[in-house]
Amino acid sequence: ESAQQLDQIVKLEDSLLQAKDGKEAYQILQAWTESKKAAFLERSRTFRSYSHARSVSLQKLWEQLAPYKDRWDERPEELKALGGLTRIHGFVRDRVTGGLNLVGRAEPGVAPIMIDDFTVGLRTVWQDGLTPGCSLDPHPRDDGGPQYCKVFGVPRDSSFALIMLKADYDMKRVIFGAPGHRLNISGYDPVSILLKIRGETVSRYWLFPVQPNARDIQLGPGGTSALFQARVQVLTEALAVSEQGVSAGTGRANPVEQEAAEEFTRNYQKIAHRRPALRQLSGLFDIVVLSKILRLISSEDPLLSQFAGLPYTPVDVPDSLAGVTVKHEKGHNRVLVVGGCDARARAHQHHMIEAWTKNLAELTRAVHLASSGRQAWNNVTGLKLALPQSSGAGAVNQMEFINGMRLLSQQKHEQAVAQFSRLIKRNPVHAQAYTFRACALFELDRRSEALWDAAKAVSLDPQDTELWANYHRLVFECGLPGAFIKALGAEKIDLAGRYWLVAQTYLSGGAYQKALSFLDKALQVDPGHLLALSDRSGTHIMLKNFKKAIKDADKALAVEEQYPHALLNRALGNSGLNNYDLALKDLNQLLELVPGHPLALSTRAEVRRKAGDPSGSLADADAVLRKNSGNTTALMVKASLLMKARKNDQALGFLNTILDKTKNKPSDPQRPIAYLNRGIIRRGKKNTQGALSDYNQAIELRPGYRKALTSRGNIYLQLRDFGAAEKDYTAALEKEADHVTSLIGRGIARLSLSVRNQGQTRHYLELAREDMQKAKRLSKAGSFEEARAGQMLRIIEDGLRKVP
Repeated sequence: ESAQQLDQIVKLEDSLLQAKDGKEAYQILQAWTESKKAAFLERSRTFRSYSHARSVSLQKLWEQLAPYKDRWDERPEELKALGGLTRIHGFVRDRVTGGLNLVGRAEPGVAPIMIDDFTVGLRTVWQDGLTPGCSLDPHPRDDGGPQYCKVFGVPRDSSFALIMLKADYDMKRVIFGAPGHRLNISGYDPVSILLKIRGETVSRYWLFPVQPNARDIQLGPGGTSALFQARVQVLTEALAVSEQGVSAGTGRANPVEQEAAEEFTRNYQKIAHRRPALRQLSGLFDIVVLSKILRLISSEDPLLSQFAGLPYTPVDVPDSLAGVTVKHEKGHNRVLVVGGCDARARAHQHHMIEAWTKNLAELTRAVHLASSGRQAWNNVTGLKLALPQSSGAGAVNQMEFINGMRLLSQQKHEQAVAQFSRLIKRNPVHAQAYTFRACALFELDRRSEALWDAAKAVSLDPQDTELWANYHRLVFECGLPGAFIKALGAEKIDLAGRYWLVAQTYLSGGAYQKALSFLDKALQVDPGHLLALSDRSGTHIMLKNFKKAIKDADKALAVEEQYPHALLNRALGNSGLNNYDLALKDLNQLLELVPGHPLALSTRAEVRRKAGDPSGSLADADAVLRKNSGNTTALMVKASLLMKARKNDQALGFLNTILDKTKNKPSDPQRPIAYLNRGIIRRGKKNTQGALSDYNQAIELRPGYRKALTSRGNIYLQLRDFGAAEKDYTAALEKEADHVTSLIGRGIARLSLSVRNQGQTRHYLELAREDMQKAKRLSKAGSFEEARAGQMLRIIEDGLRKVP
């Protein structure tokens, strides 16, 4: 082989010496270089062949579509699909017009890619530089309830959005073997069995593109043709968050979840054969990768601009889908499955290689021949699409890269730096290795090195918006002059979206303060980010910052009038401030927009009860329970109404049901309330120890729970444990300083302590007097509380006169 190579070099030298001029010599050298590059590429790659090749001329398709631009719904059926393509694997430019001929497969019996999805994807990625994605998450107040659909990048009412949501929903149900979704596929089992040893958990999985390795995308000379293969993978949340370029430090990497993701990815094609939405998602990822390539090599194409400007037919995208909650066979453990889909595909210079390979030459000839007629789409007879598979070296690099990402997601930043450094030594132009080493360096507070790495990544691939977004993030995080934020376009939206996605991690785990920090950053970058505004409003609700919640909800509604999540959060905020009329106004409006909205109905039931409308409250609660007999908010409304009607035995049944349904769900907000109310009923039945046990449970679940602290203080007062009573009343008053019952209770406890502690009699009496004076001042004139405080004051004053 060495002798053969030497002979080729000698022949090249002879050809160069015989050249007429420098121009001819350059052409000879270029041709020789291209032939060597093509030969290297063909030797270093394995190829997989696919049948059913088809080409679609965008120019001819446009000529047929143009007359329908202003009457889009009148298109004939044959102009709704993208020439019957089920997958897109590349393109060949027409020799005469320069227009694109898309190349892909038209598989029999498989739903084709639709023109609406193609144009929406093209506009989002190629024209606007955005990333399509979705997230399905429950409201923090009802984590086992419906999963609300959040869409970003693409229009919410587009088919593109609906396919992503359906694919995401199917993935979740299959990955955990939810009832009715256990697929009999050889080599694949649902992994919920692996989680039997764990308690309650929230598992987040994301559908993500498999990122190309170096030179995985083949280009013909001058970008006249291209071949690629987009694939889908499932990532655990830890890896998905790290893929955003934001080191969230969740510490939630889990080997069982990692195994689940890898198992699903290995069997993706088999699973997708049973789940059409997952198959359609592959077509959407094809559109994204194609658009990324074209944005890089053909950003000003007039024909693509025409397609990007086409309308789309709106579809009904549900506001929510039923929650995916899996109980293991033994019934001990519960898994709440949430997550999303993020089409953050990379297609950059170092992923591409320009070479006139035999494969591309045959493809180009076959497509030109097939598209020579008038048809907009044609089967490319006799051609099998030979698609390049990742090289061995590329696979090694990818595994090293993934290992670095895992270390980053596990907060092992020193090890991540070392891992990415090894990869950079092996491949000095690996831009992603530089950008994620920058993330790890930043977490180690090595900021100048982090900024250098981020800048180096951008210099290697200046057109990569992902690398720019990470560079901008680090500049922003380092507190350097932030005027550049105002100048950002699509990068601003992308960067804000990354912060928002990371916040979802913390929201699902109940880490609301940490979530707030990322939502604040998202809104600092993009003050009008609708999802961040809405979620920050919801987070403030969970933290009982009701005024802040209303303010953020107002801002969200200014961005999108009648946005359901913002209406709900504003209603919850007003309810928390006892503004029941305002809360009901928003809830009624929401239920007009989304009839039967489960959380809106259960919230309205609660608000109506507080507002003194028992019949309306009961009607709403019953409506919720007809659809979901386990809705704890509705069950609590019924229990509270029965307690008010003094039907405590019936109320007890509902409270026990709530406690049974939430026994593996300690985060359910109704669980501590159920313990409190059951304690109240038990105390009324003279079951003092049972009541005390319930109050203890309520306070353990919700530390600082004022009502439970006051109620337990009352029990301790009854049991003559005055020190414990004083402690509980004091803790209650730290939460609500003007609570009259707690003031009176503490005053009585302190009066009793004055008798027991002879050396501190005056001290306790004076403290008791302060409590009773404040209680009397705060009580309504003529009320029982005013009379009780006055009576106790007279006793205290009498005691003080007798104490020296």
